[in-house]
Amino acid sequence: MSTPQGMSEPNRQRVVMLVNNPCVNDSRVIREAEALAGAGYEVVVVARSGPGLPVEQCVRDVRYIRVPGLTEPGQDRRTAIRRWSHSLRYRVAGGASSLCAWVGVLIGALAMPVAAALWPLLMARQMRAGQLRSPAGHGPAVPAEGAPRPSRRQMLKAWLSRQILTFLLFEDVEVAMAQAALALQPSILHAHDLGTLPTAGEVARRLGARLVYDSHELELHRNARYSMVGQWWRAWLERHYIARTAAVITVSDGIADHLAAQYSIARPLVVLNSPAYEAISQRSTQSVRGVVGLPAEIPLAIYVGRVTTGRGIEQCIRMLRHYPQLHFAVVGPRAPVAVQFAMLAAAEGVAQRYHVVDPVPSAQVVSFVRDADVSVVAIQNVCLSYYYCMPNKLLESVMGGLPVVVSNLPELRRFVESNRCGEVMDESSPSAIAAAVRKVIENRAAYQLDPVPLQNVRRQYGWDAQACVLLDGYRSLR
Repeated sequence: MSTPQGMSEPNRQRVVMLVNNPCVNDSRVIREAEALAGAGYEVVVVARSGPGLPVEQCVRDVRYIRVPGLTEPGQDRRTAIRRWSHSLRYRVAGGASSLCAWVGVLIGALAMPVAAALWPLLMARQMRAGQLRSPAGHGPAVPAEGAPRPSRRQMLKAWLSRQILTFLLFEDVEVAMAQAALALQPSILHAHDLGTLPTAGEVARRLGARLVYDSHELELHRNARYSMVGQWWRAWLERHYIARTAAVITVSDGIADHLAAQYSIARPLVVLNSPAYEAISQRSTQSVRGVVGLPAEIPLAIYVGRVTTGRGIEQCIRMLRHYPQLHFAVVGPRAPVAVQFAMLAAAEGVAQRYHVVDPVPSAQVVSFVRDADVSVVAIQNVCLSYYYCMPNKLLESVMGGLPVVVSNLPELRRFVESNRCGEVMDESSPSAIAAAVRKVIENRAAYQLDPVPLQNVRRQYGWDAQACVLLDGYRSLR
């Protein structure tokens, strides 16, 4: 007999994960969900809707439900404003005293006319995305091609709207996610990143469920720009809800130590963003050299990951002037700023040796890049989250057999020096990057791990080991 909708099988715990993206290529979320499903949990991922994606689907025993945000196409203006007001009342009143609850209702009622007044401005800003930033305040403004420079009055209005809208609307998909999660009646709420933590926290409180916070990076010190109110609001929300968690999970030892000290909580579990064995063993039909069109004798350095600021791509492009034989390829999804990188390569006279390659499925990354000579991880020390980072692309490169050149950051240095799989360099200096890359390429055999050490790295850092940490943490949830 089938189990009714919204009900879980007897003695089987239902886990609802919340993630603020369509969860198609979010390998960490997908791997965690599948690990829990394989261990007997009933796992439902509530994610943001995306164009052309099914509203509901089941993949490898994990059920995915996708819900729309407020500002996505097809959202009625009145419905969106009402949900804004509902969102604020829901947030302010949740878990508070009756007095605070009434204050929340009052603020929510006042928010509706404010939201109505700001709605045309928000829509205009979205249409003129080249001049103004998004409602949540993420990322710098990128002027559109030929767009007129905004006046001081326009800039002031945009700044004021960011302050107010960030407070009214922390994440525009939260109410829809809360409704879906409440209907599922889970026993465990798993929030991926700070963007879903308040929603998961309120649903967990209402249902008496346990709350797990999965901090994919150091949220209050990210490589992103927020309004003053937005940054204060984020800090308050993380402090408020992290105290309610049954467990906190993060991605590196440095971030775990920082969170434990900052919030006086038990040290978070560290679950690395490492590849699964299938990703290491799967063969791609193409290779990076084949796509770029380089013969084996020409030295090739690669960068794998999102092509955006703070990753050292500018320094690596300038590095090419110090190593005339070298070619450099970036493999991954591109942010709008990638156009500026191409312009920089042309200005430096190295455009013929700078290659931009489209991303490949995460399970094929390791095989795709294997025929490069070295993987460069030149993450810049631009924020505390990057300072403590332990990127999955480093682990993918090493487990795939590639030597690496990494930034002089604590987690990267510790990993490379303990496993003797590459060189540490000054990530801010193009000449230092070029010298380290040249050293590794000219002595490549000394940095490539032999079969036994390579197998030990895969066993210690691979996803099988990380899944065990995750499952042990789940079994000990208080």
